[in-house]
Amino acid sequence: MLKFYILDENHQPVEEPDFQRWSRWMYGWNGKNSIVKQTEVSPEVLVSTIFLGMDQAFIGYGPPIFFETMVFADDDNGNRDQWRYSTWDDALANHEGIVRKMKAKLKEKTNGRQDNGQP
Repeated sequence: MLKFYILDENHQPVEEPDFQRWSRWMYGWNGKNSIVKQTEVSPEVLVSTIFLGMDQAFIGYGPPIFFETMVFADDDNGNRDQWRYSTWDDALANHEGIVRKMKAKLKEKTNGRQDNGQP
């Protein structure tokens, strides 16, 4: 049976059996309840970490998966890098690590263009 979750004041997932209440919590305030963090690395790259509201470990093995980070980039041809986590703290820490990696990748790309004399 599918279970729905909201976050308590300590960012811990708590089962919410009332679907309407869950839906209002997840999508109320323009969906801001579900946003852990979003970082614009550049005008073309956004790193977004959210609470999913459902356990994404559907198989039933291992810890529950409640959080997800994705990188949205203008030049990714529809491909999205994706990482999933069990806890708010893991999601937030990894979000920051991914932001650092994306900044380094953009810097490397920019330096490569300058070194090659390309615009």
